[in-house]
Amino acid sequence: MKKLIRRILLLIFIFAAAFGSFVVYQQYTQKTQQTDSYETMQSGTLAAVRLKYLTDNSNILRGYTQKMDVSTMRGCITPLSQEHKLSIQIDQAENVGQVSYEVRGLDGTRLVEDGVISGWETDGSTMKTQLQLSNLVDDGNEYQFVLCVSQKEKPVYYYSRIIYLTDEHTESLVGFAHDFWQASIDKNSDFVVNYIQPDETMGTDDFSYVNQHSRSGMITWNGLLVEAGTVETTLTELSDSQASITLTYPVTISNGTDSKTCMVNENYVVRFRSDVLYLLDFERHVKEQFSVAAPVYAKGALQLGITDEEVSKMASDDENIQAYVYDGQLFASNEKDNSLSLIYTYQDGAEDKSFLDGYKLQPIRVENSGDIYFMAYGYHSRGNHEGQVGVSFLHYKCETACIDEIFYIPVTFSEEILMKNMGTLAYVNNESDLMYLLYQSTVYSIDLSSGEKAQLAKASSAGSFYSNKSSSLIAWEEGDEGYAGMIRIADLSTGETYRIDAGEGEFV
Repeated sequence: MKKLIRRILLLIFIFAAAFGSFVVYQQYTQKTQQTDSYETMQSGTLAAVRLKYLTDNSNILRGYTQKMDVSTMRGCITPLSQEHKLSIQIDQAENVGQVSYEVRGLDGTRLVEDGVISGWETDGSTMKTQLQLSNLVDDGNEYQFVLCVSQKEKPVYYYSRIIYLTDEHTESLVGFAHDFWQASIDKNSDFVVNYIQPDETMGTDDFSYVNQHSRSGMITWNGLLVEAGTVETTLTELSDSQASITLTYPVTISNGTDSKTCMVNENYVVRFRSDVLYLLDFERHVKEQFSVAAPVYAKGALQLGITDEEVSKMASDDENIQAYVYDGQLFASNEKDNSLSLIYTYQDGAEDKSFLDGYKLQPIRVENSGDIYFMAYGYHSRGNHEGQVGVSFLHYKCETACIDEIFYIPVTFSEEILMKNMGTLAYVNNESDLMYLLYQSTVYSIDLSSGEKAQLAKASSAGSFYSNKSSSLIAWEEGDEGYAGMIRIADLSTGETYRIDAGEGEFV
């Protein structure tokens, strides 16, 4: 019998949800286009919601088709006007019915106010309104705002924090970020140089990442011709005197001969004090848009262009097939026929790019046949799980160019938490149909057929566990961390365990 050992990265929090109610969804096979070898997914169907402040392109919200744990939803924060009003815009609103809202405390337990929103202004497929909130929102305190939009008679939820500030400088803080951005595009070094602290930690030839310690020439694109597209503004933190602001926009960069299309993400921390604005922090990440239709090779290596992204990759045992994850897309190359294929992506030409940073892909195993096992985890903006946060384990079949979803685990906490905590090792033995998962300080085995679980190992902390590169062996200390008298080793491919004892009066 052929053994297939699949390694899976799963989030600790998933384990808690799975143990409480182990739910696995089996999905049907989805055909892919034979010529391009990627899964054809339905375009996003959910309405786009903005809580507008100062600009038309601010604080766009993701839609969730399941109720989320409100306390984990910290994507953006929106200031109320001095009259306690909130500007709401819904795009792609053709199928929108009733719209209601809730204002809750940050932990989600206390309901401050709720109601149904009326008085919408309609312009084509766009709905706009100014929502008047009560004065129950205290000055300087953050609250959770939940918008429930009925779409095709099904509820879709949108989340943002809100804050009311009587003595606020938000307009100046956000305006400064836009002024700094404009100065960099206009190559206005005289403005930029007043707010940066250049030093030797940053180079002068890598545009993929610049920060406050870069030279002004790098921040102003160092002579390159730059044409910027629409800027999306997101407020991530806000007080009466300080704001964290993210600007996201596409650019076309040219040196006079060649041009490149890139996505740019800029993060600002700005403070207002004594009528003076201070730039406390600045970072810019630039990622060139990769085209599978025109790959570039140099010295036998695939060139991704301008990027500081770490590429996740995995090879088959014979090293003929390589799987790559870049820019939220899964690619496969074949050394024998020198081909490159796009296997899986959520990207859609009609889709807002701001939705594409809420998920990740991870190759798990690459077969010599060209089959690839991989995971998609985070916010699903398209496809069968549109509007959900969860982990999907998928199998790409090279011979038929089909993708099977082997299982899917939904969660109700934010995609940011999911992606941040991914990396805890788990191990699946296909012969025994057992999955081994680390939850907090305990390793469990889960029978994928029945959902039954059993405790395999327990340590003083999750950090006491170690694994080899293939994840087939795990080891853990038994006893107080740093003062353990014994180490246990488990071979997950066989289920056997071993122990190593310290000598008397010694620790391992």
